[in-house]
Amino acid sequence: MPVYHALGNGEFDLFMKMAKHIVCAKAVLTPENCIHEVERVIVAAMEYRHPVYIAIPKNYVNQNVSFCPALVKVPVKSDHEVLEEVVSIIINKLSNSKKACIMPGIFVDHFGLKDLTTAVVNASGLPYVTIAMDESVLDETNPSYLGLYSGHFVNLEIRDFVESCDCILAIGTVLSDINLGVGKFSATLDKSHVINIMPSEVHIGHADYPNLKMSDVLNELSKRLHKSTGIRGPLAKLPTIPKVDVGDLITADYLYASYATFFKPDDIIIVDLGTSIYGSSLVFYRNCLRSIDRHYGGR
Repeated sequence: MPVYHALGNGEFDLFMKMAKHIVCAKAVLTPENCIHEVERVIVAAMEYRHPVYIAIPKNYVNQNVSFCPALVKVPVKSDHEVLEEVVSIIINKLSNSKKACIMPGIFVDHFGLKDLTTAVVNASGLPYVTIAMDESVLDETNPSYLGLYSGHFVNLEIRDFVESCDCILAIGTVLSDINLGVGKFSATLDKSHVINIMPSEVHIGHADYPNLKMSDVLNELSKRLHKSTGIRGPLAKLPTIPKVDVGDLITADYLYASYATFFKPDDIIIVDLGTSIYGSSLVFYRNCLRSIDRHYGGR
């Protein structure tokens, strides 16, 4: 008999096998393991901010739960020796760079690390930019914020500055096609110059360092970075609102430029990954949450 989440071929774990590529944890519940298995996958979901998959066999649904204490939740920790090595390398690269910048990304918001990332920016004294899907990750009224970097798409003076940096500190940034030139990969970044602090690993040039929590790395950097005062970058030119009469048609130039005064702090802006992303990318957002449909640039 065909059963829901099966194809009638006797493979009752088929959908779980399909889901394993997009989940960070999975479990098949039984009366004996359900308590600690549910705890385990919830912890994984909270730690990695990814989906989990729980399967409940139909014949177990009405059975009583067997007593089984939940497993002790051991917090995921960074490898201390690797953490010290990586933080020292990052500090050394930034200190010895002639021109550097910071590029905070969507995982900063995803993992609730806005304050810690802002502390790193302020401690470093470096200018920072965002890429297309990461706008409003940090408050864009911060004096260190330059504007949007999107390859050859907009702000060519910022493009020239970023691509001439000999050290770019990316923090939770997904270097996808949408981000690197709005679908055209028009950005030109030398990988050997890029440091990317991701949720559970750090990439420095062509080297990868696993088992490192983003929060641990940022915490150390915020306390140990040497403040730079000599690196300044060009500020993005904001669009000006064209003069119009009451009876004029609404144009794209008028509409997008008006966003800057229309949206208020704490507004939530949901942007479709189409025409809207182009115009809304030209505006600074003051403490707004700007959310973009990220399925094309997702991780």
